[in-house]
Amino acid sequence: MRSSLDDALRTARSEWSRFKDDVAIYKARIDRLKKHMLDKRVADESLFMQCQAVGSRKLLKKLIKNGTAILRETMCELKVDKNNWREVVDALEITDLLDDDLVAFPEFEDEASMTTAEGEARIGGT
Repeated sequence: MRSSLDDALRTARSEWSRFKDDVAIYKARIDRLKKHMLDKRVADESLFMQCQAVGSRKLLKKLIKNGTAILRETMCELKVDKNNWREVVDALEITDLLDDDLVAFPEFEDEASMTTAEGEARIGGT
């Protein structure tokens, strides 16, 4: 009787230890994904501003070629803006994601894809 209780306690401790390890892995993946998303949100604004400066400058160059008078200082300001935003964009660091960071349960991924493939085969999919 005592032995089976000890065995159950050991099993429970082992399961708890494994559970804590799994939680740590999932928490790290979620934290990495969260950081990536926040970094990307900040980067997007800078990328959009750079694109705006580049696009505006290209448009004004075409207008100038077609005879529209554009102030030289406007072109110079856009060139400075373009270069400033390029520096900002080049300095951005976005947290990398690992291959399995976007898979909800990577430990079951093989089983899920097998089940999906088997189901598709049964209903005539590829």
